[in-house]
Amino acid sequence: TGVGDGGNELGMGKRIDQVREHIPLGETIGSIIATDNLVVAGVSNWGGYALALTILLDPTKGEGAAAEIGALLSVEGEKAVLDALVQGGARDGITSLAEATVDGISWEDHARKIQALISLAAN
Repeated sequence: TGVGDGGNELGMGKRIDQVREHIPLGETIGSIIATDNLVVAGVSNWGGYALALTILLDPTKGEGAAAEIGALLSVEGEKAVLDALVQGGARDGITSLAEATVDGISWEDHARKIQALISLAAN
């Protein structure tokens, strides 16, 4: 399963024609690697969260798996990972700035989206 937003991610080869047609520089940056399943989201982080939360909600996974996944998914955990990435030299994929933003989106807006996904799964 691939998760993507801009065409260059693993799995986006499943939709390479659309990437080439609709994504700026899609001909150059488009991934040719396809996956059996593809989650496309406005921000790939959000698609990854949606996928993980879907697994969390799968009753066949059992309580142990749900608890493990649930423990990993939090706004606080996301912030800690983002801060560690920036401290390690990572840069925002859109702005190229070494700051706690995601694809040019402020931390506050990103955190609201993560919390909305978590809340949706909890109900």
